[in-house]
Amino acid sequence: MKKSVMLFGILLVVLIGVFFWYRESQYEYLIHQTVDLEAKDRVSFYVEKGESVKSIAGRLKKERLIPSSWALYKYVKNANLGKEIEAGKFLLRKSYTIPMVVDYLTKSLKDDEPLIIREGLTTAQIDDYLAEEKVLEDGVFEECTKSCEFDFEFLKLKPADASLEGYLFPDTYFIDPEGTTAEILITRMLRNFENRTADLVIPEGRTLYEIVTMASIIEKEEKTSEQRPVVSGVLWKRFDVGMTLGADATVRYALDKWTEPLYRKDLEVNSPYNTRKFAGLPPGPIGNPGLDSIEAVITPEKSEYWYYLHDSDGIIHYAKTLEEHNRNKTKYIN
Repeated sequence: MKKSVMLFGILLVVLIGVFFWYRESQYEYLIHQTVDLEAKDRVSFYVEKGESVKSIAGRLKKERLIPSSWALYKYVKNANLGKEIEAGKFLLRKSYTIPMVVDYLTKSLKDDEPLIIREGLTTAQIDDYLAEEKVLEDGVFEECTKSCEFDFEFLKLKPADASLEGYLFPDTYFIDPEGTTAEILITRMLRNFENRTADLVIPEGRTLYEIVTMASIIEKEEKTSEQRPVVSGVLWKRFDVGMTLGADATVRYALDKWTEPLYRKDLEVNSPYNTRKFAGLPPGPIGNPGLDSIEAVITPEKSEYWYYLHDSDGIIHYAKTLEEHNRNKTKYIN
């Protein structure tokens, strides 16, 4: 029996060795091959900011623009060109070899314009912005978030009736103003979310949907990177003991009232998004948070604080007790 196991192990090692030898022997062949030598049409290919070489290579292979994702990855690694690949839209042909494709990706041979999606914007606000920039007609983007179908594993983890709010990753996207559709842009934003959050570890007991929802609140509640982990710690602590979060940003989302002052009657609005009135998280995200806010939610900073508020200059003031918080209200707001 031991002899059989030993022979099996040796055979397995030999087979693995043969596999890797064969693959290495094919490398020089593969990098000079094309998918279709006669192809004339150019195909649009988008590289997102911060996207890994592995992800880019996989998508190039999936879209039949290269014969081997492994060969492209190895070529880029051997040439130490990973950091040279630029974000943007590239027009590639299936007749290009792997070195030619990498040449395009690293030498700014692209044809596009930057589109800046700011952190924290809601789906409706992104729609308005795209209409103002004349990228898409008014309402088209928001409608596509509801009616278009997108196949991403992380979307299967959200409630079935939940919208894409929270997953439309804010970033600078390079687009073709004349060839961009809502579906193309949303796909790129979702793929960017997938790539940028792939290495994040969700804390035990939390779900990705909870993380994105809380991050969307943090994004609206606190503008500085330094204070976001502290605010995150305060809100998670209140959430875990069943207190209301008391985040004004959720009330603003319920009322679609982002710049005007909030009045007492506003704070009493009977909406599940009103976290001054109802405990727990709102039904879903109140905007689309950036990576900084998502990381702050995953790694909150512990403190003795249970309350916070911002003065007229936007400076945050924390409190350990309700009495101290009320004094801060009198001192900094009233």
